[in-house]
Amino acid sequence: MNDSIKRISLDIHSTSSGETVNAKRGDTARKLIISLVDGGLPYIIGEDCYAVFTGKKPDRNVVFNDCTIKDNTIIYAFTEQTVAVEGRVNCEIKLYGADGKLITSPKFTINVFGTVYNEGDEIESSDEFNALTSLMADTQKAVKEAQDAIEDAQEAIKVAQEMEASLLITDASGSPVVIGNAAEHSLIGLKIFGKTTQDGTPTPDAPIDLVSVGDSGSITVNVNDAQSMVIATPNGLPGIPVTSGGNYTDATGQQWICDEINIDRGVYVKRCVKQVYDGTENWRLAERDESTEKFGVFYASVGGIVDGSAAFCNRYQQILTSSAFRASAGKFDTRYFQIRINAGSYETTVDDWRHLLGEWYAQGSPLVGEFILATPIETPLSEEELAAYAALHTYRDNTTVSNDAGAWMELEYVMDAKKYIDSLVASSTIHQATVE
Repeated sequence: MNDSIKRISLDIHSTSSGETVNAKRGDTARKLIISLVDGGLPYIIGEDCYAVFTGKKPDRNVVFNDCTIKDNTIIYAFTEQTVAVEGRVNCEIKLYGADGKLITSPKFTINVFGTVYNEGDEIESSDEFNALTSLMADTQKAVKEAQDAIEDAQEAIKVAQEMEASLLITDASGSPVVIGNAAEHSLIGLKIFGKTTQDGTPTPDAPIDLVSVGDSGSITVNVNDAQSMVIATPNGLPGIPVTSGGNYTDATGQQWICDEINIDRGVYVKRCVKQVYDGTENWRLAERDESTEKFGVFYASVGGIVDGSAAFCNRYQQILTSSAFRASAGKFDTRYFQIRINAGSYETTVDDWRHLLGEWYAQGSPLVGEFILATPIETPLSEEELAAYAALHTYRDNTTVSNDAGAWMELEYVMDAKKYIDSLVASSTIHQATVE
């Protein structure tokens, strides 16, 4: 059924009002819609406010119930206890703010009249504190939530403290990498570095191959021979020794600019390039005269490489003297891949040179140069490779990380905090004993 609605207006500057609401005993299908005014102007109820209906019945029992606030009005729905006793119910509205402030409306009256026959006669009048009960329930819930939050925070602090105590991250390098103080934890970072070697001094008629780690097409990383991952290296993993500016330094102190598999970043970083020549390149011939030495130079452009840097060749030796790269049977530098022909060989033509390169290529032993790129090229690793890496972990005791290509590695891992502290204590004890 539809509720009977009574609208009243209460001025918050008054202590009492002449507003009177009539109801029969037991009527619960009634609502009060109350507007508050402030000196004749509408009083704006804040969004953070809540309202409570308070009423004292003729038998001195009290009603203290929640109201609803909507469209800047206060709505109170009658309960059985509101109209349980015949007579005058003295009423007020209390408006509470979230900041703890309170405004109480002027008094108004609900006159409760009897009925000819009231099927609610058996209802006994009593105090009713719905608003207080609701407030207490909300308070208890808030307290419980606060307690749970405190417990969660304490647990988080405990976990963080434990993590801080155990997650001592350090690094190690080599091939293989042997560590004896690791905690059982996933790897924090892993890098694999390339390397190119040439076993001997090449000549045009006796080439010596350039051998790079990963030339088989892949590198397999193993952890304690119990876990493994495979990284594709379709072009090998080359590296060139340099005097400075390298991205890896080996155990002897030699610097290298080399291709790098940076697994924690998820990329293959290409820093070197191999160029295979078959005679179809744009070769040219230039005559040179340096002091008393005369020679010819074949040259072909190699794009995107560092001019004058270290390089490898399978048929010519690179030797840097002054500003020239020289060799007994020829010479090359990295700007054009210049091949310097001995004095008196000017009759050799570009076509003859291209023909020779074509023969070497057909015989399966082409002229090959390896150079340093001016700008590294990054390629993302595959999802399968990254997933395999994510599954690798160190062991609590000794852990050995190796690979089947002899490539250098750098890794970051979690150190066992207790072992680390014990080692510091032992080292300190030994030092003190030695001093004494």
